[in-house]
Amino acid sequence: MTYRTAPQSNPRWNRPRKIAQGNLIYLFNEKVDGVLLPYVGQSGNGRGRLLTHIRKGKYAGGEILVKAAGNNKLLRELAERSRIREFTGGRNVRASDAVANLVSPISDARYALLKREGKI
Repeated sequence: MTYRTAPQSNPRWNRPRKIAQGNLIYLFNEKVDGVLLPYVGQSGNGRGRLLTHIRKGKYAGGEILVKAAGNNKLLRELAERSRIREFTGGRNVRASDAVANLVSPISDARYALLKREGKI
């Protein structure tokens, strides 16, 4: 198996034995065309969403890193976008093969609009 940018240990992220409910962003390895790539996600029901990923075979083993992510969807989406951009070197997710994610939760256009409106 080839590793490109697998999740690295980071003291800001937790490696829980039991994943709590609530607003989370999460990171795990997904196998895409024989290559392990990081997948970043977010959910208001983090535990349930991770279990869905596992049931559907998206999770390819290894650590699952989680981090609390604010108390609303916009904060979770911003945190997910930021983490994806760390892996892609600031590039749009569609222009990068560094992550398993196919889309970003916040497009460049929406991000610019949120900035203009003073929401971020």
